[in-house]
Amino acid sequence: MKLLDRLDELAVSAPGRAAVVFGRGRTRQVVSYGELVAEARNLAERLARADAQGATFVAAARGGPLIIGLLACLWAGVPGALIDLQQPARRTQSILEQAPRALVLTDAAGALHLGRVNTPPSLRLMPLLEPARAGTSAATARARAPLPSDAPAIVLFTSGSTGVPKGVVIGRTDLDQRLAVEGDWFGLTPDDRILGVLPLTFDVGLTQCLGTLYAGGTHVLGDSWLPADLVSRIDEENVTGLALAPMVWRQLLAAKQAAAVWAALNRLRYVTLSGGSLSRPELEHLRAHLTTARFVRTYGQTEMFRIAALDVRAHPEKLDSVGPAYPGVRFEVRRLDGAVAAPGEVGEVFAGGLGRMLGYWGEASGAVATDARLVATADWGSVDEDGFLYLKGRKDEMVKILDRRVFPAEIASLCRAALTDPSIEVVVLPRTEPMVVAFTTAALSESDRAVKILLMRRELGNLLAPRSLLTIEQMPATLSGKVDYVALRAHAEAALAADTARDT
Repeated sequence: MKLLDRLDELAVSAPGRAAVVFGRGRTRQVVSYGELVAEARNLAERLARADAQGATFVAAARGGPLIIGLLACLWAGVPGALIDLQQPARRTQSILEQAPRALVLTDAAGALHLGRVNTPPSLRLMPLLEPARAGTSAATARARAPLPSDAPAIVLFTSGSTGVPKGVVIGRTDLDQRLAVEGDWFGLTPDDRILGVLPLTFDVGLTQCLGTLYAGGTHVLGDSWLPADLVSRIDEENVTGLALAPMVWRQLLAAKQAAAVWAALNRLRYVTLSGGSLSRPELEHLRAHLTTARFVRTYGQTEMFRIAALDVRAHPEKLDSVGPAYPGVRFEVRRLDGAVAAPGEVGEVFAGGLGRMLGYWGEASGAVATDARLVATADWGSVDEDGFLYLKGRKDEMVKILDRRVFPAEIASLCRAALTDPSIEVVVLPRTEPMVVAFTTAALSESDRAVKILLMRRELGNLLAPRSLLTIEQMPATLSGKVDYVALRAHAEAALAADTARDT
């Protein structure tokens, strides 16, 4: 793999350069490129002796050893899969049950997490790190036989919000290619110090980390996305780049120390909005305040890493778009009859090319990643005459009201306008046709709530207006910073059931 070749080169040419930084204050640690490669290669030798087959999991605290474990899997030629220790034990159990004879590399934190999981009895555990054997180095470690270009490299598991988490298999050649393109798109160099606050189990967080190492830069592992922590970490580590999910951006937009937040963000070379979208007023706010940092919107999926990307400063008139096709990617919008949609016509997004998965773990893989077919994303959108993509929502979230297709994000945007305060976060859940429930982070009295619903009915009409407006102090988030719709739906069902009980 080119990534591993690049790391071998850096271990020789710049062995003392910082590769990974984690922890803060007295717990701050730095792993150099020489140490990173020596430790990963040593662990790869142990994996070979342990006859690791299939997926090898890494369950460790967020730090250098976690990355070392993943790189060791790549060097050993076994697909690596990370376990997020912040996720519920039932999710970890669901993942491990798909590979009952797997090997799990653990540290103390990982072992503690697995102790809460009913793991399969055939699961094997191995300590993540041990003292390096004398003479083990990048120069002396035993070489591996080359693997096929489409051999699995990494397995990323989907959220599982609609069922059992699925393992998305990333090929070795595709991983190399996406890291190279990522470096070109963001202009990554050895001087970059990229702050990673998104989980490495999230495709954006993983590619940001490995892309930084591919470029020879320093990846700083953050452990908090609270505004004050982000600002101080940017200053302490001289950070140059940062990727954030919508939930994190909303926290920054609501931060009381707004001047400090914008000053810190504008010291960055680039910052991204990844893993979802924001409302038009929120995007306008970002564009107005990110005066020097390059602001990039990205769109992709676990099954297809990066589909489109928009450099907002280069195309300010396209603010609502997620951009043209990402390098190496082709997409098109198709109508229900399968024909390619005309500019402005809404249909399902199909995509293919760079970043496309080999397949789902445990299922047939390899075929879909090497052909030229475009595959359905289950996202609805439209393309303008310049080839810029505009997303409408998920296909399974669409609600058809009379002859109109309506998406929760569209209703949420209209609700914000009716509430007259663009800083209020609103999330809409589709219910049975034509009823929807809206959540707001605004503190509303019962009389205020009644007035707001009347305003929304006046602006949206009876068919589109939510039947209920529920207040929630803070939107629940997934591990990657996206809105947790499963938690919201449970909250809505409980709230509506309580209302029904009071009325009877």
